[in-house]
Amino acid sequence: MSGLEIIGVVSAVIPFLISAGGVNVSTSTLNWLYTKVTRTHRIYRKDGLVAVLLLNLLPGASSAIDRIDKIISDTGTDARLSEFRQSLSSSMNMVAVAGAIIAQVAITGLSLEGIDQAHWTAAAFLVASLIFGAISVYACFIVQQEVNGLLGTDGLLDWLSRPLTEEQVNEKLQMILEYLNSLQGHPPPGDPPPRNQAAPLPELDFVDPLDREASALAAIVVAAPSGLLGLSLNCFVFGFGIYLGGVYSNNLIPGFGRGGSLGILIFYIIAAATSTFLYTFPRVLKTSERYGTERTGDSRVRLEEASRTLRNHEALMARRNEQLLNVHP
Repeated sequence: MSGLEIIGVVSAVIPFLISAGGVNVSTSTLNWLYTKVTRTHRIYRKDGLVAVLLLNLLPGASSAIDRIDKIISDTGTDARLSEFRQSLSSSMNMVAVAGAIIAQVAITGLSLEGIDQAHWTAAAFLVASLIFGAISVYACFIVQQEVNGLLGTDGLLDWLSRPLTEEQVNEKLQMILEYLNSLQGHPPPGDPPPRNQAAPLPELDFVDPLDREASALAAIVVAAPSGLLGLSLNCFVFGFGIYLGGVYSNNLIPGFGRGGSLGILIFYIIAAATSTFLYTFPRVLKTSERYGTERTGDSRVRLEEASRTLRNHEALMARRNEQLLNVHP
């Protein structure tokens, strides 16, 4: 491989690493790192090394499990699940269309003039782009079929959650039975207790009996189509960069001339670097901004609740003033 072919590869390395990494740029924050390590260790113990690698290397898998974790822990789960189902369906449709387009472009690239005389890795990356793009379309169909086949919000919630073991089910069942047995002898809520009964009503020490936990495997399945799409695009950029480097170094297209081939290669490098910067720089800032918002999540929830209460109070006062004006014109 010549030096200019290597330049074509290097110009495509940055978008490949960013897309294939799929990591948040705020990894320098200790809280984020601690959460990441803790979750990775838990997934490694329960799902194995392959799940850990896919979760951290597949683009979008890490953010997918964060979304699933929020949906499961949210109190308004039914509404969030309906929104998630619709959002996932729209996302799969867009990925399927984009995957088909990239696969078509990749297969067209295999017929470029002089590609058989360029370095073999150019055609290899274009073939890989074709395969990744075609499989991303099929993966979209599989995910949509899987999710649409789930009945109701409970079925989707179970699919997004890690199933409980038999020991966990028996333990939680025993806790509920003990709680129900402890209710015997207590009056119903609102009735005055007997004189000889001063014991307070026992409280159950957990909210969700199933104690759901986000499934890393579900996050990987959800993120697989978009991850394959990103790999397809990056393989195409790699292969096309190698081809343009070979066009100049080996003069594969004599009509362009050495100067024309060099100009095309320079424009390719500038376009790849510029588009990568325009995409990644705002993403870096937005990721840091989102991480800062997550750190103040509880305070933000209380602020939103207080704001809703204030708006409801103002609306009530406005209605009362309007009624008073109607009574005393």
